[in-house]
Amino acid sequence: MDERRQAHLDRLLTTWAAAQRLGDDEADRLVGQIVAQPRPTLAPAWWADFSGQVSAAMVRAMARPSPGGWAVQAPSVS
Repeated sequence: MDERRQAHLDRLLTTWAAAQRLGDDEADRLVGQIVAQPRPTLAPAWWADFSGQVSAAMVRAMARPSPGGWAVQAPSVS
C-alpha cells in the first residue's frame, strides 16, 4: 500500500475509533463485568486424556495397512 493510501486509511480508522469510544463510566462497568466472570478451567486430567486419545488414534492409524498396501513409505534416512 502506498503512503498516500496508508495515510488515508489511518485517518479513516482514527475517525472511526473516536466515534466508537466508551465513556469512562461505561468502560469501568464493562471491565467490572468481564473481570467478575470466573475463568474457565480445564479438568486436571484433561491434557493427559487428550494426549492419550491422540496417541491411541496414531497407533490405530499406523497399525492399519493402507488400501494399496504399503505404497506410501517413509523415506530412508541416510
